[in-house]
Amino acid sequence: MKSLIKLYWEKKGYNIVILVPNIRKAQIWEKEGALIVDKENISDAVNKLKNGNNNFMVLINRYDGIDLWGNMCHLLILDGLPKGKSIRDIAVAHMRSESPLTKATTAQTIEQGLGRSVRSGSDYCVTLLLDDNLLNFISNNNNRKYFSETTRAQLDLGISLSMDFQRKKET
Repeated sequence: MKSLIKLYWEKKGYNIVILVPNIRKAQIWEKEGALIVDKENISDAVNKLKNGNNNFMVLINRYDGIDLWGNMCHLLILDGLPKGKSIRDIAVAHMRSESPLTKATTAQTIEQGLGRSVRSGSDYCVTLLLDDNLLNFISNNNNRKYFSETTRAQLDLGISLSMDFQRKKET
């Protein structure tokens, strides 16, 4: 999948942004040619996205706080279940993974990530969700209540499209 995304980027020249929860995931994308963006180079990266095309970037744990409007991003990828911002947040989420508060926080962070690239009615972006843990979280009916109605509708559409694609692939 990552190689296909890289090929798409090289061929189309769009800006592609990947959101990952940690450096380990970022390094996998770096091997495919993505620039790792962290707190040290975030300003430069945002300027590149604003002022150009053909950027391929992976942002570490930046599910909120960065708006990718207009042509800044036409393919957004969430690759991994978001983790907390601090070591304490990560530890609490791990120890209390079944807690409603932890699930609500995770759902809110996923929603923040999904909203990075569509900030107005004129924005458009394809969003791909990768990683088994992320997909398991969003497809779990017990977790659906933690998402807004709009996000649930978007997730339902995505799940329906992927199921249609799978059925066509099998025939």
